[in-house]
Amino acid sequence: MKTSNILFITAVLSGFLLSGCGSSRQGVAPARSNTLLAKEFEYLNARNMYEVIEQLRPRWLFARGGMRSFQLQTHILVYQENVRLGTVEVLRDIAPDMVRSVEYIDGPKASATLPGIRAEHVAGAIIITPTTKRY
Repeated sequence: MKTSNILFITAVLSGFLLSGCGSSRQGVAPARSNTLLAKEFEYLNARNMYEVIEQLRPRWLFARGGMRSFQLQTHILVYQENVRLGTVEVLRDIAPDMVRSVEYIDGPKASATLPGIRAEHVAGAIIITPTTKRY
């Protein structure tokens, strides 16, 4: 075998061995869930659900891409179960202690499953499930 072939094979094998060493799960951040439960945010110092999501899942608040075709704004919608509340700004009016869970779904799923989405560019939806507390 030529020396150049031996060097190439050694380099390839070394690459495989070194890549195997880095495959341990230690130090890898866990995948973020698309659901937040009240127990995850009940101890936060947040005045409203916007602040809760801003602290725990900030990517839920911002639409990627900004503008789409025909200059339509792409946005994130907020629903309480199947009732459309508006865009993410309505989260500022919802108290965390009135929420049992919050779920984020992507744009295609939101358009296919939630009522009231017509000719809009929706990047995703935040779905609020309220608590059963009565005050």
